[in-house]
Amino acid sequence: MEYAIIIVLLLYGIVKYDYKGRTDKNGIYYKLMYILMVLMSGLVYRVGADLVGYESSYYFNYQGELNYGISDLFTFSRSQPGWILLSSLFYKCGASFTFFKVAQAAFFQFAVFSTIKKYTTYKYTALLLFFVFLFPHVNFNVIRESFAISFFLLSITHLINRNWIKYSAYIFCAFLFHAGAVILFLFPLIFYLEFNSTKKVIIIAAIFFILSLVAASLNLTKAYMDFVYSTGNAGLIEQSEYYFLRDRYTLTSIDNIGKSLLFFVLADRKSGSAGMPRP
Repeated sequence: MEYAIIIVLLLYGIVKYDYKGRTDKNGIYYKLMYILMVLMSGLVYRVGADLVGYESSYYFNYQGELNYGISDLFTFSRSQPGWILLSSLFYKCGASFTFFKVAQAAFFQFAVFSTIKKYTTYKYTALLLFFVFLFPHVNFNVIRESFAISFFLLSITHLINRNWIKYSAYIFCAFLFHAGAVILFLFPLIFYLEFNSTKKVIIIAAIFFILSLVAASLNLTKAYMDFVYSTGNAGLIEQSEYYFLRDRYTLTSIDNIGKSLLFFVLADRKSGSAGMPRP
């Protein structure tokens, strides 16, 4: 029922503000949608397998310990230092997991809403797509990764303006919550490709496609896992088994890469026509 209400409100926003072009005075309607999504995400109770696990860990595993050091950045544990530190701080302050979840929801939704507002002309259309396709998964399952996503979204302005120090600082924060964010350090290289946006995407997509075919033909997954087992690093083994030995994470699944590249094409073209600052 709650989903239906928000979808109806978003459809109303699409018709009134995106299609008819009415002005949302002081952004009141937009702020209302933000509050509703924060409440829906933050006040959920034991929805999503990952969320249940996070709640159990919050009360029973971390015990508010703040003994992580620099070396823990490279242990490849599924509980990254940023997550441990943040949850421990909330735990030590006596906050319930519900309060922690509301804070997470507020931060993530803020990153999404501010990014959409800044770079999207049809805000409510974008919000509807986000709510239907991404909201449940990110808010009810991968909440640790949601912090990494949030920091990346907040870094986009600095990426566009080529402020590499600030961009790197945001990405480092993202890395503290999810090791996969390390690939984001390579994004600035895209700006040095001397092609238009369409050619960039074709070249990058071709590279990913070729690499996936090579990996599949040479069975690189097995070779990599043999190397991982030989290291004896328990955290690295756990992380690698989780991502490389599950069908949904195989190297041949390039559909998400294609969607991401399409987004960059559209965003780049929009930037040239809608006043988004060019690098």
